[in-house]
Amino acid sequence: MDAKVFLESVHKIYSKLNKKQRIVIATTLVILIAFFVFLVVFSGKKTQSEYGVLFDKLDSADNALILDYLKEKQIPYRIPRNDVIEIPSERVAEERIELAARGIPKTSKVGFEVFDTNDIAATDFTQQVKFLRATEGELTRTIEALEPIFKASVQIANPKESLFVSTSVPPTAAVMVQIKPGAQLSSFQITGIKNLVSAAIPKLTPENVKIVDSNGMPLGEDNELLGLNEVLKQQYAFVHKEEQKKADDIVRLLSPLAGGASKVVAIVHLQYDFSQRESVKQTFDPTQVLPRAQRDYEKHKVGPGEKRIGGIPGVESNIGPVQDLDNENGLTKEDESETIVNNEIGNETIKTKFSPGEPIRMTASVLINGEQQLTTNENGDEVLEYVPFTPERIAKLEKQVQDAIGYNANRGDSVTVSDWDFSKNERLKAPQTFVEKATALIAQYIPLLKYVIIAVIIFIFYKKVIAPFAERMLEMQDAEEDKVESLFEVDDDDDELTSRFGDMKKRIEDQLGLSGAGFSEDEVKYEVLLEKIRALIQEKPEEVASLFQKLIHDEIGTPTERTS
Repeated sequence: MDAKVFLESVHKIYSKLNKKQRIVIATTLVILIAFFVFLVVFSGKKTQSEYGVLFDKLDSADNALILDYLKEKQIPYRIPRNDVIEIPSERVAEERIELAARGIPKTSKVGFEVFDTNDIAATDFTQQVKFLRATEGELTRTIEALEPIFKASVQIANPKESLFVSTSVPPTAAVMVQIKPGAQLSSFQITGIKNLVSAAIPKLTPENVKIVDSNGMPLGEDNELLGLNEVLKQQYAFVHKEEQKKADDIVRLLSPLAGGASKVVAIVHLQYDFSQRESVKQTFDPTQVLPRAQRDYEKHKVGPGEKRIGGIPGVESNIGPVQDLDNENGLTKEDESETIVNNEIGNETIKTKFSPGEPIRMTASVLINGEQQLTTNENGDEVLEYVPFTPERIAKLEKQVQDAIGYNANRGDSVTVSDWDFSKNERLKAPQTFVEKATALIAQYIPLLKYVIIAVIIFIFYKKVIAPFAERMLEMQDAEEDKVESLFEVDDDDDELTSRFGDMKKRIEDQLGLSGAGFSEDEVKYEVLLEKIRALIQEKPEEVASLFQKLIHDEIGTPTERTS
């Protein structure tokens, strides 16, 4: 019964539609039915499509990432052989783009495996290009293996060699690195990348290797300054770490006595000498004499004696003494000997290198909470009263702190320990009245109250401004629609006009001899409507013109000028 009533209602609605509306509804229904048929037929059809290669020759890490993605998306896949992943061929291009958007695979560069397959027809130029491409790929993989690097790209410009040195152009290289979030490349790492790239290319110097990050900022252009800044940062970090370590030692030492770590404040300042020094000391010991070298010299001479010069002029003086005249044998003998000994005095040479980072002075200042004793005040109530430490107790604490942090009086170190009533600050900070407590409680929720106030302001603005404006706009639109409809309605009060039209119709039928043929009711209504529109145009031409202007504006979307 309900279905019958529903069909009757649909039939009544359909009978009230004109021809144009019926065509539009029928066309819409046909399109919807065809669309649903298409979805049912093609989405439910299981096609045995061929599989295509998604990626091959990737490392195990990339293969694992790809398989995780395919399992997550529930995409069928198969692995026909090692390092090859296949999926349905119609989805290969789409999934490659999707994986590339996720940064997979990470190692897409080709290395020296490009030479695994030999091409007989390859020319020398082709082999050189392959070698350059393989070198770039291997360098990229090596740089990406560094901890701060997420992704890298290497381009090498290796010009053709020239026979003349003056016209030869050295090779250059460009490296783009994408650093991991939160990481940073140090100057030493930048220098290492430059040396790595330059060592892989003949005649390439580190100065001709340029490195930029993913934002296009150059890296390592001022190595000396960057290196100095890096050293200063390391020195500052080292000093700060040592100061914090000694301060923590003091707090850990005194916190049991003070009643907790919050009752001890320790500040330590250290001065370090980071200059590099070398000392050489040489000591000589004269008591330790060691022979280093010895030389013995002996000389023996046998012959006539020395010629005497002078005497009486004559033959004997000119020709010399006659042999065997003055000496019995006429011969002389001469013996000479010499011994030279080179001794070396014992010495000791001591060479000392002082490592940078030697502490030259230390100062420490410590505040510790004093003791609290239970006493009775004037009213007879028991209260805690602060009792400062005695000088002997302070001196003992200073000695303990000195021993804990490595005090050295020869360096001019200084350690000061003072007691302080920490509970005084707590009493000053604690709210004493209800108003102060309420203020402290409200202060905790001030950040949340700001958002609540903003939400209330937005709600009031909506209720007072936006909602009334929208209602007025809707009322104006309804009024204009009613005005337009009233112009095209045939009221029941127009009986006179209808009867006059009926008389006119009868006279025309009689004159044309069409009595009995008659006019349709729709045509009569149409004629009545035209007559009413003519009368309205003659009565209110300006309003009708404004109405048609608005209708044209709504139809074509052009601005209109309102007429007064």
